[in-house]
Amino acid sequence: MSRTLSITGIAIHANNTSCAYHCRYCQLATSKPKSVSFTRHAALVERFIDWQAANAVEPFEVWPWYGNSYEHDLPTLAGILRLDQRLGREHKVLLLGGLRHRTRSEMHEFLEARCELGIDTLVATFSGHGERHDHWNNKADNYRFQIDSLHLAAEMGMELQQRILLMRNDLSGLESVLNDLDEIDSRRFTRWAIPMFYSGRARHLESERLTVDDFVGLSSRLRACLREDWPNWQSERQWMDQVCSGADEAQRTSLFFAVTEASLEWAERHSCEEILASLEARYRESASRLPSTRALAERYGDKNNERVYFNLRQMERLWMERHLQMHPANADRVSTLFA
Repeated sequence: MSRTLSITGIAIHANNTSCAYHCRYCQLATSKPKSVSFTRHAALVERFIDWQAANAVEPFEVWPWYGNSYEHDLPTLAGILRLDQRLGREHKVLLLGGLRHRTRSEMHEFLEARCELGIDTLVATFSGHGERHDHWNNKADNYRFQIDSLHLAAEMGMELQQRILLMRNDLSGLESVLNDLDEIDSRRFTRWAIPMFYSGRARHLESERLTVDDFVGLSSRLRACLREDWPNWQSERQWMDQVCSGADEAQRTSLFFAVTEASLEWAERHSCEEILASLEARYRESASRLPSTRALAERYGDKNNERVYFNLRQMERLWMERHLQMHPANADRVSTLFA
């Protein structure tokens, strides 16, 4: 049985900013930037914002991204915030991931300038303690840089978001991470822990994915940090049972538009309707030739796999990868639907 689609919007994605290091668990397969003018990128986004408003298309959302990191210059960041404001989103966070290391005074100047634009929250992600974190983040002294940056941000009155990535062989060190985080003098913070995504470089780290038994054995401190949706996380066996016992549902997806010089030149010559029609035709052709979620589970699911995936999308990526091992000719279709 082939799959059906429910189109929910468009993601206009430019990998333009530099990344000082490429984490070993990164959702992106490559962090190499592609030089694209932000002005032209923003103009395309605004065209779709205007089109959506004029046509009252519901539900249809526009999701711009100008990555790979938050190493934006100030005019670019101001432009990103203006786009988010037009979209009705309060995007006030800055992620430390991918930023080049700075001295304390340099970091103070960096954060202060961004706070003046409206940024109010600093986000740090920890994948282990000390050198283990540095290994996973692929950057020496990154653990200390992130901890020091959180201390500085707290002193500046910023809110903090502390994320913990659960790696199976580094669980014991996370107690020390929590100790270090508890030493930061701030009452304005959120903290949560999640398993890895199944995409990009993280696809090769399945041995580090926690099992059901690993979650049962978590300390009370770590269990208290699990993101609020954790009751919905399931093992592959559980996802198989859920999918195979229900009816196939349409895959809800945004159309992914990868911004490059060539694709921008094409988009600038076409209307929003034409861009969407072209993308949708490619998506629906791909979907018609790929197995449904239920068919994937029945053919490629492993009932002996107790590793935990935090949503069905991650689980389905693994099943589709197994499908590709048997049907490599479908690679382009899969990359279209699972961009």
